[in-house]
Amino acid sequence: MLSYFRIQNYRSILDMTVDFRFAEGKAPNGYRELETFPFLEVKTHRVVPCLAFYGANASGKTNIIKAFESFQEIVVTGLDTNSYNPNKLNRQHNTTVFELSFISQGKNLLYYLEFNKAEIIEETLRVDDELIFSISKNLRNFENIVSDTYTTLKLKEIYTVECSDIHKKHTRSFLSVIGRGYSGLNEEISEAFNYITNCIEIYQSNQISFSMGLNRLAESYDSELVEKAFVTIVSFLKKLDIDINRMDLNRNRVKRGKDFQISNVYDAILNRTDNTLYADSIHSYHTDINGNEIEFDFHDESDGTQRLSSLLGVFLSVLKKGNIVIIDELECSLHSLLLIELIKLFKDKRYNKKNAQLVFTAHNTDIMDDELLRMSEIGIIHKTLKEGSTQHRISDFDGIRNVNNFRKQYLQGNFSGIPFPYI
Repeated sequence: MLSYFRIQNYRSILDMTVDFRFAEGKAPNGYRELETFPFLEVKTHRVVPCLAFYGANASGKTNIIKAFESFQEIVVTGLDTNSYNPNKLNRQHNTTVFELSFISQGKNLLYYLEFNKAEIIEETLRVDDELIFSISKNLRNFENIVSDTYTTLKLKEIYTVECSDIHKKHTRSFLSVIGRGYSGLNEEISEAFNYITNCIEIYQSNQISFSMGLNRLAESYDSELVEKAFVTIVSFLKKLDIDINRMDLNRNRVKRGKDFQISNVYDAILNRTDNTLYADSIHSYHTDINGNEIEFDFHDESDGTQRLSSLLGVFLSVLKKGNIVIIDELECSLHSLLLIELIKLFKDKRYNKKNAQLVFTAHNTDIMDDELLRMSEIGIIHKTLKEGSTQHRISDFDGIRNVNNFRKQYLQGNFSGIPFPYI
């Protein structure tokens, strides 16, 4: 579970802490008997299952999503020429900082990463406030991970050889080098690397295809498991009152000739293990005015139906694994009532049994008025030249309670984060 994510000097953001911690003081009376989660709880940690970001266009909402994405890419693959994106309008910082606090296996992990255009300046991992390793320009602390096989000297050699480029600049994270290549060395490092790599899923708007969502849920290319996942998605579609009688799936292996281009395959999925490409043919069936069943190519369905189907595969997969899904402009092409039902999956105790979390940006304010999200679960983004993009949750404002009409107050400008257009 994510606890907080600090971002300093990234695009429009000068210094922001995206806080997932439950911030309402006392737990609601009888919260254990409620059908929905006011918060997710592990030992003494309480975090929100959902966090929605609202704000005017160009306020910096998408930059939060991009910051998560950039952080993950640097941890996994290292720095490249596109990694460093400082605030260009207020140059008060010379480095970018990402700091992620998360709970995994009952432990609180804190990973700190600071870098500039050329190299990683500092990298630190702490678990339950205990230092696991620390690397800065002139100091490396590996004391808590040394062993008879991996002495301090050996670990410094691994760092020098595998974390540095040809100019001896620290460009690959020590976390990835150890977590990927020496996974048996330290359990906490492996846990942190695997969590950041595998448990945080980030999507830009309209980036998800039906095939992608289907394979996320199936977790396999086996035809029986894929068909089972397909049936699950279709059953949820029908629960959401989509006007489809039934659907079928035909998955075929694509033959690649010399003139083959992957862009010619509309809905395809690549098995990276054996480099096999599969193309999905999906059909939906409706009843005409005479009661006859009529077949449609699924790509002829509305954009909203296609997007909903794709999101369902990803969301159900995330719920099954207990992962975190971060998505930009969640409401695209979706009716407000369908959007509410998708968010409810993460709030409903029947579906969210492994502490999954949903993070998203939105402009649709209807969900503010549905008593769906609590005041700890709505962040308002506001941007000024002096402070850059800032984020405050509704729980940060004085005198606000969960019984208040968040939508009305937001649109009246009481929380800021709205445009002031005129024609």
